[in-house]
Amino acid sequence: MPLSFENPPINEVSLGFWFDQPLATLRSEHLGLFWAQVRKNYPIVQQAAPLFAHNPPEGLLNPLQGNEIFPMPRYWLMQAPVGGYLIQIQRNAFFVNWRRGGAEYQRFDGIKQEFDRRFAEFQAFVLGELDAPAPAPRVCDLNYINLIEKDDFWSGWRDTAKVIKNFAVANAPDAECSFNQVALYPVGNGITMTVTTKNGSRAETGNEVLVLDLKAQGALEHGTTTTEWFTHAHDEVHSALLSVTTEEVRKRCWRQL
Repeated sequence: MPLSFENPPINEVSLGFWFDQPLATLRSEHLGLFWAQVRKNYPIVQQAAPLFAHNPPEGLLNPLQGNEIFPMPRYWLMQAPVGGYLIQIQRNAFFVNWRRGGAEYQRFDGIKQEFDRRFAEFQAFVLGELDAPAPAPRVCDLNYINLIEKDDFWSGWRDTAKVIKNFAVANAPDAECSFNQVALYPVGNGITMTVTTKNGSRAETGNEVLVLDLKAQGALEHGTTTTEWFTHAHDEVHSALLSVTTEEVRKRCWRQL
């Protein structure tokens, strides 16, 4: 039975592709034309610094072009300033994020459908406007960011062991403590999991939060479809969540079904 919660801690989900070759002829002007195609659903545009793949396989090229004075940024096409869907495009990558931010909760299948729809539109755009081959996925990426807010169950970093199994901070101080614990391990099907547990604060309120970041990433192996890869990755994210979190938080706070 798929893992499901009545009150899931998910704050953001992203699906993405890193291309086998950067789109060398893609320019900011082209992204303006693509935005015009999707602007009805994504009316806000914003620039950000380019992303770089974590632990990229050999041969995966970065998004920067050596002859550029001002490197092309990553573009965000957003449904809303906070919450809803977000498309991220740069020369060597395409991502779709769903952000909670008050938006109606979306399950994985719905986010995957939106990702597939928008990537197909982008591939058609590249073929038509750039007169270039459609971008082909080389590396796939699935990321779940979970947030635990302060409440009666988790009141701060000292309560983290109630959420994360076997959590401990060496020589833990009596005062406040910031931590960032990362585990990286292979899980099969060419997928590497990165599990990050850290505390931080919400920009809007300044309140302390606990962040559990679960990332699956791996090269697309020959004979494996992207849908098969994301299905495997989704299963591994669920396994990681069950492995690192306590039964108490899953049942009491997230109300596992």
